[in-house]
Amino acid sequence: MSYLKNSKIVDGLGNEVEVGLFGGLKVSNASPQISLTFDHPLSSRRVKTSGSPQAQFNRSLLKVSGDTNDVVRTMSALRYKTAQTIETYFTAGFNGTYTSGTTYIGLYDVYDGVFIGYKDGDFVVGYRNVFGSSTASWDGTNVINPEPDVLQVVSAPVNVDKITRYRIRFGYLGVGNISYEYFDGDKWVLLHTFKTDNNLLDRTHVGSAVLTMKCESSHAGCFVLSGSWNAQTYGNDTGLQDEPFFSDGERAVAGDVAGLPVVAFRSMKTFGNYPNKVRSRLLNAEFSTGSEGLYKIEMYIFPEGTISGTWTAIDSGSVLEYNDTVNLVDITGGLAAGRRVFSTNLAVPSSGTGVASVSLDFEKLGVKANPTDEYVIVKRELVGGAGDAITSWSIAYQDLF
Repeated sequence: MSYLKNSKIVDGLGNEVEVGLFGGLKVSNASPQISLTFDHPLSSRRVKTSGSPQAQFNRSLLKVSGDTNDVVRTMSALRYKTAQTIETYFTAGFNGTYTSGTTYIGLYDVYDGVFIGYKDGDFVVGYRNVFGSSTASWDGTNVINPEPDVLQVVSAPVNVDKITRYRIRFGYLGVGNISYEYFDGDKWVLLHTFKTDNNLLDRTHVGSAVLTMKCESSHAGCFVLSGSWNAQTYGNDTGLQDEPFFSDGERAVAGDVAGLPVVAFRSMKTFGNYPNKVRSRLLNAEFSTGSEGLYKIEMYIFPEGTISGTWTAIDSGSVLEYNDTVNLVDITGGLAAGRRVFSTNLAVPSSGTGVASVSLDFEKLGVKANPTDEYVIVKRELVGGAGDAITSWSIAYQDLF
């Protein structure tokens, strides 16, 4: 981050430049990493939803209803350096009578982060770090003895049910204060500040430099409306280097009009004895086969735990692993068109070499593998009678640290 210290800078209206959480005036440009509006119906390529009823598109707004535990989160994540000031902006309107349950919105996930909303009947600001307790541990599936959320009851803004602009600013490592604010139409009004300076040893908040925007509600009969989510850091992110990885293999895949799996990929549940929060960006892939015929190469996405079988790490330094023995019976629920991410044709001519290949540019599709995502690549026969064939595959990707 760039700073000017012991100086006063004002704009043409006399507004002072804001002071960052580490004590300097912010003069560097913001680096936006999450920018999401709800002008169009929700898409699985942009957000993930769960619960019943599902979060929904509502007059150019996101609507999260709280009958059970309805959740929506972005498919992108904020990544930052440990000495940066992080900001998240969002709009929210809280509607209903809040009694028992939780309704939060902010930059957080099940492990850590910051948020605003309702806990039972109180309007609160809060943060979490389930590994903040010295007794907390990770068994590869569950957090043992997690530290509970740290909450502060505050006075709700006037007309909290209307669409209000909120901002949360914080610094990583547990030494930057966490400030929660709302905009009253004229200025930013402070709701609360958690003063966490000089408390690095206790790791008071945010245990990983990867966070997603998220909204959830379990208050029966209540709902949240939101029009936009944004999250950004201040400073240059060139230090966040993405190391490319490569994986390849081959497998005998019979011709089948229903489609047969070639290989599956997923992001590990645990990496470095900690819950994995790293996303992986798929860059490109190539598939080839030598059996005369017309085929379709497809990729499907599934939630965690859908694909069973043997998984093998691609590289000791990467979070992705593959499964090249997966069969249709190993995929819970089978192949559904709504789970298909892409498809492309592969034609093997009847003359010449009798071999064909197809290259795919995943970057143009914007495909990312999240820790809770599982992908399977399928070969489907369009013209019958091709028989068995060796299908080769290769994939390049980057882990987004």
